[in-house]
Amino acid sequence: MPYDYNLNMNNILDQLAALGVTKGFQERAAKRVSSSEKSTADALQKIAAKFPDGFIVENRYGKIFNARRIFPIGSLHGSIRLELPFRDGDKLRCFLGSDLPLTKYSFVAMDTETSGISNHSASFVFMIGLSYFTPDALIVDQFILPDLSQERAFLEAVRETCSRFDAIVTYNGKAFDVPMIQAREKMLFVRDSFEGLAHIDLLPVVRRFWRKTISCCRLANVETEILEFGRSDDEIPGSMAPDIYRGFLTDGDLSLMGGVSYHNHMDVVSLSAFMLLISKICSCEMADRDLELRYRIDSFAFRNRLALANLADLPLDFILADGRYASSELSRIARDLNRRGRVDDAIQIYLIQFRGGELGAGEKAAALRCRGGRDLQGGLALYREVAALIEKDDSIGEWSKAAKLDKIKKKIESIEKKAEGKNGGKK
Repeated sequence: MPYDYNLNMNNILDQLAALGVTKGFQERAAKRVSSSEKSTADALQKIAAKFPDGFIVENRYGKIFNARRIFPIGSLHGSIRLELPFRDGDKLRCFLGSDLPLTKYSFVAMDTETSGISNHSASFVFMIGLSYFTPDALIVDQFILPDLSQERAFLEAVRETCSRFDAIVTYNGKAFDVPMIQAREKMLFVRDSFEGLAHIDLLPVVRRFWRKTISCCRLANVETEILEFGRSDDEIPGSMAPDIYRGFLTDGDLSLMGGVSYHNHMDVVSLSAFMLLISKICSCEMADRDLELRYRIDSFAFRNRLALANLADLPLDFILADGRYASSELSRIARDLNRRGRVDDAIQIYLIQFRGGELGAGEKAAALRCRGGRDLQGGLALYREVAALIEKDDSIGEWSKAAKLDKIKKKIESIEKKAEGKNGGKK
């Protein structure tokens, strides 16, 4: 039986059309576009009715809604007056773990509301709050996604806002908010909203300085126990937000969205206020007992951290005092000491970590010994010791072990050649 091309092609096109593929069917495609635009317009109209002080934002990708709120600079957020000055300095940067100089107007606080708690492809962000200071106010731009067809426009609005700042401030944002947004950006082939921005995550900061003095490190506890702020009954917990937004997409119900919006914008206002308080704490001169009573801060952790602001003059014995700094902090200190020219002290810290079982620290110490021909034989001996320990380590998978050993053996061979050249070819 001869192959009927036209018959089979028509069947394929009909099947594609049934699946919603309209390429080549201009009339059907136009109807779909018109339907999508009407759906977005209807959703925006409903959101605008819910948030009458907001406005529609349009960019090259489409339209979304900004439920903007403005807090006059003289306002109080708990015990924090928003007109409080923000003072930058070595102590503040050391406290935050950031090298970036900051002003009151160079950072933006961010929080998200999402359809799920993981960044897999089925989850997406539907509300993003961004708060930032101007000379007259604290402004919260709260972008709301009207429907999924406008997700590119939604992400673009976030990128355009963030591009005006040097840093973003979040609470657990390194683990959740930013990866979630970046996953959606990659899926939709849009630019990274946070490219070139420093990221200050305040959750590790709270854990370092307040975990022993407040009941829990959740942002809600920071508000009540440090900022002395209490939320109103209007709030709806973030855990309920996914179901509320899905209800809006399904039947247009926005009756509870005001509570979700309140939860989101209070989060970013608290982050901005907390940054002001942190700046104040780092710039004040108070006795330890007064610091603990007034700011609920762990004064021992606070003093140890701020001592690193004068790292160039800080004795090694102070740094290595038992229990003063965690291993992760020692790694950062060693890196900073090396950068400041205190190479021998950096090597000493890495060696202590290495003897404690951190093989990576041994490699770093070996690299510093070899750099610039400082101590090639000492570096070689250390690399060989690291290689032997990796060889014996049964917890490392075979492929990973082979890759690590190959890398170190290549370094050993390279250093051996340098050492031979330095000794005139004599072994």
